[in-house]
Amino acid sequence: MKRIIMAGILMTLFMTACGQGYENFQGSTTRDDIENLSVKDEHTSEAEIENPRSMDNVGNTWGLKQDRELMKEAANQVPGVTVKRVIIEAGQAWVTVDVDRKLSSDEKMDWTKQIKEAVYKAVPRYNINVKIR
Repeated sequence: MKRIIMAGILMTLFMTACGQGYENFQGSTTRDDIENLSVKDEHTSEAEIENPRSMDNVGNTWGLKQDRELMKEAANQVPGVTVKRVIIEAGQAWVTVDVDRKLSSDEKMDWTKQIKEAVYKAVPRYNINVKIR
């Protein structure tokens, strides 16, 4: 008898959990919402952006290309440094540079630190790694 009552309670809980309508909750997205992201309605004008998520509406302040350029400019501002390559992967950035003279190991460490600080000031969201060739 207890098993039948427990089974009935579990079945009731299961059915009420599965039967809830989640479409009315904040943050839910239906297929119609996704399909209609770029459709204009009577409230939008021609001047408004149709879909703010499209890549052509991002602007010039976003992206890896802009970050690479900022890093290059910052490292090139250090006297005697010429940037050869900037690689960005996730939160890591590798900046490879040439220096206009021979460096001792101590000088190389100082230059690496100076370049790293300059690049970090320009784009602080990356872990900067500097390689002097």
